[in-house]
Order: sequence, then C-alpha cells, then structure tokens
Amino acid sequence: MRVSVTRFHVTQGDSTVKAFASVKLEEWLTIHGCRLLLGRNGLFVTMPSQKSQKDGKYYDHVTLVDQALKAEIAMVVIAHYESRTADATRGAGTATEEGEFFA
Repeated sequence: MRVSVTRFHVTQGDSTVKAFASVKLEEWLTIHGCRLLLGRNGLFVTMPSQKSQKDGKYYDHVTLVDQALKAEIAMVVIAHYESRTADATRGAGTATEEGEFFA
C-alpha cells in the first residue's frame, strides 16, 4: 500500500513526543494526529487517541487491524522524522513539510 506523509511537525524541547504527522493511505484515507514518540526501546508511532475522563486511559480513534500496514506507517513516519532532523542539523530544510512521498 502506498503510504505518504502529508503534514509533519517536529516538536522542540525534551518531550517524549518528537513529532506530529498526518498520514495518507493510497487515495482512500488520511489519518490526522499521529504522534511519533521516543520510548525506552526507541521511536514508535501512535494513532490519534483521547484520554478518558472516567478511567484516565487513552483510547485510539483509529485501530489498525493489519500489523503489516501498522509497521509500514511507522517506518514511513520514522524515516520522514530522521530526514527532517538530519536536514535541520545540516542547516537545510524546515521542520514542517507537506506532500512528501515515502514507499
């Protein structure tokens, strides 16, 4: 499946949230509000979610049943982040970019 990042914003500071992304799947669906987080085992991508007022747990707005698709989305978002941060350290590019395609 063709996965592309349509919007991307790198966060500043020492937060565990490293970036926010909108991801487009083929021409069928765009998922806004994906987050790139830095955990104990490295970078990972979460789908948009909301914290429950009743139990304090987070519940996803989007659930990906296909694990291969979930892995592909994570790979594309992490690659996009690494290219953006590499450009920033070289002094080129911007933190926000639209319409870039990664396969």
